[in-house]
Amino acid sequence: MEELLDQYNKYLHAIEPIAFLDDLTTKNVLIHEGKLSAIIDIDCICFGDKIYFIALTNMALISLGYDTKYIDYLVKEMKLSEYEKEILKLYTLVFCVDFMGEKGLKIKDKVIPATQNEIIQLNDFYEKIFNELTMKL
Repeated sequence: MEELLDQYNKYLHAIEPIAFLDDLTTKNVLIHEGKLSAIIDIDCICFGDKIYFIALTNMALISLGYDTKYIDYLVKEMKLSEYEKEILKLYTLVFCVDFMGEKGLKIKDKVIPATQNEIIQLNDFYEKIFNELTMKL
């Protein structure tokens, strides 16, 4: 993963610290008749790459086995270039590692469950995206 990140150093170091809403996940947008009608839970902002929140949302949907059409909509709406779509995959891969690290984690008196199926799903997804990205380099 570190070697893969190194391949994108030029892009990552050029990111401007621009403010954006980082929690526009599916749980914080309200859709009415197929159109965005409201954004809720605006308690903080993030600074950096606008693609960040799309990757987090993408990984959350994938890990839950949900449809990712929302991501397709965001990519189209934000007019991401092919290279930016590649960065989206890279960030999603980083979040995949993050999600892997949470499985089985004990927080206070709760343990985040980790089924064998979830572990296999995350590993398979990681391998797929990692291979796609390394083939482009």
